[in-house]
Amino acid sequence: MTPIEAMARAHWHRRDDVEGFMPWEELQPETRASDVADMRAALLALCEVELPEEAKIEGAKEMTSDPEAIRLYSRAVTRPFRAVLRSIASESPEGQTTVGADG
Repeated sequence: MTPIEAMARAHWHRRDDVEGFMPWEELQPETRASDVADMRAALLALCEVELPEEAKIEGAKEMTSDPEAIRLYSRAVTRPFRAVLRSIASESPEGQTTVGADG
């Protein structure tokens, strides 16, 4: 299961209290593909927004504990974050890329 499929499955299972709920595994392939497409669209939309400053700082803290380096890295984390999101969004169920690295 790819990360994007795991996202779609987790999102689907949030609905388990709805009458007539069907487990992910029992859904029609078209329904599962539609939910995966929704997750892909959400990830690609997230690539287009500016990250909050707090998120950039938290990302920089994962790389270093040096306060000066945190300040410098916090300016640079957006680009790799977006690259990771695009990579996840481009994965197909077979593990093949569906879009180029540039989105």
